[in-house]
Amino acid sequence: MSHEEVFHSLFKSGYTLAERYIDSTNNYKAFEEWFKVLNPFHLEQLLEMIEDCNREDDPVYRMIEDTLLKQLDLLGKWLKGDASSFIGFWKSKGVIDLLELVEDDIFFSVLKALAKENHNVEARSIIEYYTNDDEIHIREYAKQLLDNVKPECY
Repeated sequence: MSHEEVFHSLFKSGYTLAERYIDSTNNYKAFEEWFKVLNPFHLEQLLEMIEDCNREDDPVYRMIEDTLLKQLDLLGKWLKGDASSFIGFWKSKGVIDLLELVEDDIFFSVLKALAKENHNVEARSIIEYYTNDDEIHIREYAKQLLDNVKPECY
């Protein structure tokens, strides 16, 4: 447990430093380097394994969950600050996979942000992907976003 606590503490310190760095420099290029190492998908897999063992009350679970939420927060800052490099790094498949990790309010705000990237083919393909979603409210929202974007820009 002590190792997990040390790793979590180090990540929290790194998260704080990353926020300060971005706030002071507006240099979003660093995110590409950071997310070559950070892996929200691996954290999600760890959480699912712990859940399968009915151990959600375990302190390790809470630390991993906190780390995942902080990574997702950093990803949100990246998307907001430099959507083009965010999309370029994650590509459509990566963004779609990331969207599976977030709550509905964040999901819809990300789709809206992607729709503003009307020059980006990857952004359009992500929104088009959701026009075939199983959930009707997601399908309709994606279709509405596409209807409001000028197709000649793609």
